[in-house]
Amino acid sequence: MRITVDGELYAQYGLESEKDAIRERDKAKGAKSLAALARQRKLRLPELVRMWMDAHQDKAGSTLTSYESALKLHIEPRLNIRVEQLTLDDMNSFMRDLPKHLPKYARGGRSLGKRVADMVKATLRWASSPSVRLINENPLRDSTIRLPKKNPPRRAVQRSDFPKLMSATEKQQSQHLWLMLGATGARKGEVTALLWSDIDFVRNVVSITKISTPESKGAVVEERVKMNQEREVPLEESVAAYFLSIKQLRQAKQSDPVFPAPRKGGSIGHGTINKWWYRDCKKAGLPTGEGGYTIHSLRHMFTTMMIDAKEDVNVVSQILGHSSAIVTLGIYKHVTEEQKSSAIKTMGGLLMRGVV
Repeated sequence: MRITVDGELYAQYGLESEKDAIRERDKAKGAKSLAALARQRKLRLPELVRMWMDAHQDKAGSTLTSYESALKLHIEPRLNIRVEQLTLDDMNSFMRDLPKHLPKYARGGRSLGKRVADMVKATLRWASSPSVRLINENPLRDSTIRLPKKNPPRRAVQRSDFPKLMSATEKQQSQHLWLMLGATGARKGEVTALLWSDIDFVRNVVSITKISTPESKGAVVEERVKMNQEREVPLEESVAAYFLSIKQLRQAKQSDPVFPAPRKGGSIGHGTINKWWYRDCKKAGLPTGEGGYTIHSLRHMFTTMMIDAKEDVNVVSQILGHSSAIVTLGIYKHVTEEQKSSAIKTMGGLLMRGVV
């Protein structure tokens, strides 16, 4: 595409303004210089992924942060291969060994594996496209990368186990965190991003409008949430009163984080939260190994309790911040299946009364 910026021709290329045309022209110039660089030397996959990331900075900040983490922690050390030598076996070997390179709180590595696979495939498609031509051909074209095995089934914290967790964390900041997660069904990053201004103690609601990213260890807080589902979550009256007492005890300002870092100020980091979880579950005698509880199990506990209470699935979906009720039903299918079985047994018992 020939780009002109004389104020007349850019519209015919589907561009809205001359500014857009200038940006596209500069991108085209950049692509040409990159192609010249690639012809001069053999590029390795991490270099090419970096170029692809630099050319796609229009994505959400949390997405870019997750790309950066995947590149530095996994692609650079384990896929530092010349692009022309990259094979499907290399990618499948990477995926097969990925769980060995994850921290203990990671669940199998399937989501990370998919992210890396998507990054590599997108990079190769971009680099081999006619408009870029950093590489002559895509070495993984029409290939299917085998991802790590599916994560273990989601497990909710049992109702009888939650009081044990509360007792084990009495008068500790971690108790406040587990209570908020269990009472709202919010995601870890949404809760750690909360400021006191996000809690309305008159209406007893929590406004979830921000998220802290795990890749930045909680340091990056964005004015957005997953699936862009900003929402208000009601707080039960006694829970709201509990957090109001905490705010008053701390003499906290509206701009202060609800869950501050223990020593350095600011919002608490995700690494600290993970350590707290394993420490507190061990003290409470709760399982955390394979098939055991994760922090996300508190969200599952909240959801299963709502579904068990026969709450409208559309309402549950809105509280959870899912894009639709279909997503909620898909994730918690096992809960609804148990309800179906229970309903059928009840109906069968009624129908069979008096049958000889």
